Amino acid sequence: MNLKEWIGKSETVSDVATATPYAAFSATLDRAAERPPAGAPLPALWHWLYFLPLYRQSEIGPDGHAKRGGFLPPVPLPRRMWAGSQFEFHKPLRIGDAITRVSTIHDVTEKSGRTGPLVFVNPDVDAAPLADTLGTIPAQLGARALDPATMEYRGRSREWVVEANWKIVVENYLECYHCPVAHKSFSRLIDVDPDAYRLATERWTASQFGPAAEDGRDLPYQPVGPIRASEFHYVWPNWTLNAFPGPPNLRVLVFQPLGPDRTSTFVDGFWAPGTPDEVVEEITAFGVVVGEEDNALVESVHRGLKAGLVEQGRLLLGGEHLIQHFQLLVHDALHLSR
Repeated sequence: MNLKEWIGKSETVSDVATATPYAAFSATLDRAAERPPAGAPLPALWHWLYFLPLYRQSEIGPDGHAKRGGFLPPVPLPRRMWAGSQFEFHKPLRIGDAITRVSTIHDVTEKSGRTGPLVFVNPDVDAAPLADTLGTIPAQLGARALDPATMEYRGRSREWVVEANWKIVVENYLECYHCPVAHKSFSRLIDVDPDAYRLATERWTASQFGPAAEDGRDLPYQPVGPIRASEFHYVWPNWTLNAFPGPPNLRVLVFQPLGPDRTSTFVDGFWAPGTPDEVVEEITAFGVVVGEEDNALVESVHRGLKAGLVEQGRLLLGGEHLIQHFQLLVHDALHLSR
């Protein structure tokens, strides 16, 4: 069967933005489970509370989703996953609105990965390719022999809830002038001198590059392997791709807002095949130490801001280049959502 025959198929679903799902999700986030009045705006992304699929038991496949072959193509693979989305908010949905979702299959691409065959289905006719968002990051990784397709997933770490606003957490990630003071072990491993630590931005990304320190004394771990520099890539709006010196490794750090005062984070680790368990564990433990130091810092900043001690911040135009870039991305997103 030619799966590309599904390109162009559309599905239209209607719903009403009622108050009960809003209240239920608020309770999930540990907020007051109050049903909002008609006309109250839905926060961004809460449209996912609606358009829930409803299928008869006989129409459900072994993976718990609807059997394929209707809107989605009948891909002969056992599991499906959501790979990502891009959103543009022109104005908020409101409680009581009659709403409609139109989905269209834009592309169906078959690929082969390390674990076997993969099929990517893009249900957005206007969606930009992921490559447009990543920019030159894949090429930069490839130049350092960091190929995600050849790496093995070795588990998740740092599943934390940080008591700080998502924006503060991201801003902390995007600069390292605090590293010599807040991250002493990190600063022994990575040369964070401004003359050595390089910053770069593209439309949707902000990157940091730091060579391994030449002085090998008192390091948090021995960076044995072909990767001789660190790189930390932020991809708008909430995920990062990171590599530490040592064996080929990539660590995906995600920031998920849980409301104005809390952020969920986790790290998924990918390593070159054959990397010894003890090496994975040692470098992962080092990442945990750095993460704990960051958590203490951003939670302290959040408490200070929430107390009203500072009315507004001030950018350091000579140093906070990546934060400036991030502020422009936030500004553009908020402007488009009005």
